[in-house]
Amino acid sequence: MDNSDGTSYAYTYNPTSTVTLTASEYSGTNTTTGAPSGSQISDVVDNTNGTSLIYAYNPTSTVTQTAQQWGGTDPTTGAPTGTLISDVVNNTNGTTLVYAYNPTSTVTQTISEYSGTNPANGAPAGALLSDVVDNTNGTSIVYTYNPSSTVTQTAPYYSGTDPSTGAPSGTLTSETFDYTSGGSSITTYNSNGTSSTVYYSGPHGTGTTIPAITSAPETSSAVTFAPASVISTPAPSAQAEPAPDSTSIMISGSDQLIDPGTGNHSIQFISGAADDTLVLHSGGIRSGHRLQSYRRRSARPEFLAGRNAREPGRYLSVRELRLRREHQRRGADPV
Repeated sequence: MDNSDGTSYAYTYNPTSTVTLTASEYSGTNTTTGAPSGSQISDVVDNTNGTSLIYAYNPTSTVTQTAQQWGGTDPTTGAPTGTLISDVVNNTNGTTLVYAYNPTSTVTQTISEYSGTNPANGAPAGALLSDVVDNTNGTSIVYTYNPSSTVTQTAPYYSGTDPSTGAPSGTLTSETFDYTSGGSSITTYNSNGTSSTVYYSGPHGTGTTIPAITSAPETSSAVTFAPASVISTPAPSAQAEPAPDSTSIMISGSDQLIDPGTGNHSIQFISGAADDTLVLHSGGIRSGHRLQSYRRRSARPEFLAGRNAREPGRYLSVRELRLRREHQRRGADPV
């Protein structure tokens, strides 16, 4: 079919056993034969199961193809009808987005991002990078997969959803981290600006909680922490002086630098870790008898001998930390 605006349509009837009609739109028409010419703009595919697909090619400068699935087909014109089920968007940077609409009774939309695109059919390919889930109660969740070498998944929860784009909006209410070691943490953000973090032995906040402890088990020779970006911040206390060890600094991975601030922090030793010790960072300073910087890095046991306990770079074993903690409680000069 040749249109007065210069475009043309090519209809194909029952091309396969699962397709009843295809309608391809082209940007031009051959003036001699009337055949379609120019670039292909779109395709409409009517399926035998009653659904229909609309493909749009290079609709914007950043998108190479979109594919919409609809719940029905107009029997007279073959145009898509019913509800929009999903969208697949192929980006010029090679990634692919998949939108699903009302997939369940509690979810209005999901957006999945993939690292690649199948060049043959435009289907998503590669690794799943992230998911955005918009809930019927107005909240939204953003899942990010394998964002770092120590984290397998993050899931921040937001109080709202942008009605135009489906992007998260409102305030950040909580965030879940799953670690490569198998554990997880959930940080809850309060309306008064404070936050608190609970650590779990299993993924997604499952398993048993891991409480902060103030001294190391006798059998442990290592220090294992969660990411430094997840730090427990309790609400302000009405007491004149905060209770010792009221917070915990959690660190994952070797060779990380953490500033504990003014002190009153505990160190959480988790059983099952190995081959790591705690070292006083060479850039650390002592002010008011409180060490300002700590560093966790791998070290062989022989490096622990023959060094001054206050010398920068001094490796502290778990045993030494226990002893120094006891000295602090008895009024001696603390580490």
